[in-house]
Amino acid sequence: MEISGTFILIAFFAFFALKPTFFTISSLLGEIKSKTNLTQQLRKKIDDVIVAQDLFSQVQEKYYLVDASLPDSPGLYRTNSQINQAANNSGLKLSKLEYNLNENDYYSVNISSGASFSQALGLLSEILNNRRLIELQNLSFAVDEASMGAQQINMTLPLKIFYWPKNE
Repeated sequence: MEISGTFILIAFFAFFALKPTFFTISSLLGEIKSKTNLTQQLRKKIDDVIVAQDLFSQVQEKYYLVDASLPDSPGLYRTNSQINQAANNSGLKLSKLEYNLNENDYYSVNISSGASFSQALGLLSEILNNRRLIELQNLSFAVDEASMGAQQINMTLPLKIFYWPKNE
């Protein structure tokens, strides 16, 4: 009877004391495994964020070039200054600057002036060598009959000046 009582007592303690301990150990091992997987996933995401930050810092160093060629606003004042500076560098005076705004990602500028052919080519070269994204639609030169032998021409330059519109 002592032996059977001992076995019953051992079975009782094994069932009520050791069984919950084994369940706890098993659930803790499962949590450790899931946390290890989660840690690996988070470490990979952190590494991806670090790589993205490095790439962004490389691009950010050259952002001013992108902004100079395709700004996020029309920048009429800056465009006007650039065109007037190009005219001054070419040694000619502009007779007419006409801006036409539209709802697209560009606006039109018509430049009219009387100048010598070399001044007109200088202006054209200055404008096309600008960082700003500019499309020359066509080019028109006409001999100025009223120039009295001064070899002046009337020039018309219709330009499309592009910008990156803000999405609102």
